[in-house]
Amino acid sequence: GEYIDASQRTEATICYTDAGLDVVFKAVERNTFSTAAECMAPVWEHGCTMELFIAPVRDRWDVPSEYQEIDGAPSGAIWGSCISAADVCPGCANVTDQTCALPGAYECAGDELGQFTNGVRGEAEHTEHGWQLRVSLPWLIFAEWARPSGSATNIIPWAHWRLNLYRYNFYQGTAPGDYELD
Repeated sequence: GEYIDASQRTEATICYTDAGLDVVFKAVERNTFSTAAECMAPVWEHGCTMELFIAPVRDRWDVPSEYQEIDGAPSGAIWGSCISAADVCPGCANVTDQTCALPGAYECAGDELGQFTNGVRGEAEHTEHGWQLRVSLPWLIFAEWARPSGSATNIIPWAHWRLNLYRYNFYQGTAPGDYELD
């Protein structure tokens, strides 16, 4: 109910390339841990987690009817899906444009923790003061209308995106109730 500053620092960088979007989360973390040990594990259930929610929209005020969600843990386990916003928040979306090329849960690519058959890749690493998560999202996971135009040497990405960056921050300890949501 009240706004307070996060207990620990989180940074995120988002860049585009001719292949897609690259997102890097950097987290200061006193208690870096995760019990997630496989691709598509529910990483948010107990352990540090970074979450990305993203969707292209035609106008900056649009609320999309579906979005990509990618959640990653410091163990390297990644969970991903194209989510129908109507299932999560009925009546919240004001547009019905399809934003995902392939709706539904991502399919793991073999035994890799953070690789999916749709080309989404995630990789985590421990750092001196916490951990870092890198996520690569190929343009092909988004609807064709939202993919960049131009040439490989002069790419022009879609102009409007809705984005939420989210963190399960275990600043007090490692008990299930010790986290804050940032």
